[in-house]
Amino acid sequence: MNSDYTNNLPTNIIIPIGQTSVTYHFVINQDANKEPEETIEFKITSGCSSFSEVTKKTISIKDTYDYPLSNVILCGGNKKQLNPTPQYPDNLIWENSPFLSCENCTSPTASNTSPKWFEFSANDPISGCQTTDSIFVDYLELIADFDIGTLDCYTVQDIHFYNKSKNATSYLWSFGDGNTSNEQEPTHTYGKWMDKSVKGNYTVTLLVENTSLNCRKTLIRDINLDEVLLVPNIITPNGDTKNETFQIKGIIGSCWKLSIYNRYGKMIYQNENYANEWSPSENSDGIYYYAIENKNGDRFFKGYILVIR
Repeated sequence: MNSDYTNNLPTNIIIPIGQTSVTYHFVINQDANKEPEETIEFKITSGCSSFSEVTKKTISIKDTYDYPLSNVILCGGNKKQLNPTPQYPDNLIWENSPFLSCENCTSPTASNTSPKWFEFSANDPISGCQTTDSIFVDYLELIADFDIGTLDCYTVQDIHFYNKSKNATSYLWSFGDGNTSNEQEPTHTYGKWMDKSVKGNYTVTLLVENTSLNCRKTLIRDINLDEVLLVPNIITPNGDTKNETFQIKGIIGSCWKLSIYNRYGKMIYQNENYANEWSPSENSDGIYYYAIENKNGDRFFKGYILVIR
C-alpha cells in the first residue's frame, strides 16, 4: 500500500542517449509507529524481449526515532515522576542519577531541589534505533513565612500578620485561639476588649499551598500578647497631676474620634484625632458617656466614665 513511502517512480525509465544514469526520488513517510527496519526492493529489467532481468536493488527504511518528554516543575521538596505515561515501554538510561529513583528505567522519579537538566538515551528494541534527549526539571521553592505587628488606627489586640511567603497561591491561618482565616495578610483581634485574661502566648500556624503544583509548606510560630485595650471608667481631675485626663491605653495612631456626652445625651466634646487630652475642667462631676471610633470605621467602643474631683 506504500504506507511507509510515497512512490513517485515511473513505470518506464528511459536513459537518454549520451547519459549513463537518471535520478528519481521517493519520500519516506514518518507515521509515528514503531516498526522494525523495512526494505524497498526494486527490480530493473530491460525493455527488450531478448534481455532477461538486469539487476535487483534493496533499500532499507528506518523510521525516525524520537522520544520527546515534557519539562516538569517540582515544588516545595515534592518528588515527581518523569515520563509517567510513556508512549513506548523502552528502558531509558538516565544521567544525573543521584537525583532520580532509578538509572535504567522508563519512568524515574526526580527529587532535585534546584533546576536541573536530565539527559537520557533510549534504545528501540523493535527497530534497533537509538536516540538521546533531555528533560528540564525546574524547582520552585515554596516558603511559608510571616512577621507580626500592629497597624495605625487599630489596637494592641489587633495583631497584623505580614505575609512573607513565596510562590504560594492559597493560605490558611490558625491563630491559636480557635479562629482561622484564608486571607493573604489578615489582621486578627484576640479576645474581647479590655479582657486581661487574653494576655499570653498563642501558637500560630500558617499553611501555604501552591494549588497548581499541589505542594504545601507549614510554619508554626508562637506569639505573645502582653497588652490589651484599656479604657478607664473614672477620672479625678483635681489638680494632683494623677488621673487628670481621659487616658485610653492600647489604641494606635492619632486617627481616633472621641465623642463625650452628658447624661442628657448632649455632646460636650469631640476630637477627630484624639490624643488622650480631654479633661472635664469646665464640667461638673458625674457620669458621662463616650464613643470611640477609628477612621476606618471598623473599630468602635462605647461606655461611661465617672468624673470625681
